[in-house]
Amino acid sequence: MGSTYYETPNIDRLAASGMVFPSAYACPNCARSACTLRVPMCVAPGAALRHKAWKLIEFFEDGRLELYNLETDIGERVNQASALPEKTRELHVLMLQWREAVGAPMPLGENPLYGP
Repeated sequence: MGSTYYETPNIDRLAASGMVFPSAYACPNCARSACTLRVPMCVAPGAALRHKAWKLIEFFEDGRLELYNLETDIGERVNQASALPEKTRELHVLMLQWREAVGAPMPLGENPLYGP
């Protein structure tokens, strides 16, 4: 099933129904789970916040925000950020407040030594 360390009820439920993830990759530090299930090794710097039914994802490379209602869209297929700007702002403020409160380190910019 899923992780023995983290509770993964949704992935456990999908696996129990017969779904397999033959090429999934997860990076616990920086990858969003839905991305890694769709595209192996898809790792973009960012942050995610879960609050009740909602999940907000911020991508540091371009500042893009994505908003998903996990009660109705567990697969994170319908980004509701533009349809629900107030909810997006509300959750982004919570994310920024948390980041400041814990002193979360942030990327400083592009790495000049990186070359694809």
